[in-house]
Amino acid sequence: MFSSLENIILFFLSGTTAVVGNSLLKAGMNITKGLNLSLLTNWQIILGFFLYGTSSILYLKLLSSVDVTKAYPALVAYMAVVILLIGAVFLKEPLTPIKALAAGVIVFGIFLLNKA
Repeated sequence: MFSSLENIILFFLSGTTAVVGNSLLKAGMNITKGLNLSLLTNWQIILGFFLYGTSSILYLKLLSSVDVTKAYPALVAYMAVVILLIGAVFLKEPLTPIKALAAGVIVFGIFLLNKA
């Protein structure tokens, strides 16, 4: 799917920074409990936005050499699986058997998509 080590690194860096950024945004919102001025001083919100923006820049670089029809579905699948794990471990969100099965179906679907 990805023709070079650089593209593989960009893929995982983009996905991981997006997932960590989103996790920090969620953790920050758990503290602020809504949209208010405390968002401007919450370190988790600030770092979350920075990481999410960084992931977008990395993704743009990836798109300069990989088809979007391959990169985007694979990235979404990777992020879905990783966010399930981060949510369960760090954010104490439930990881049910149905969620685990759904993650497996997503990964299998991406596998099939890339074989087409």
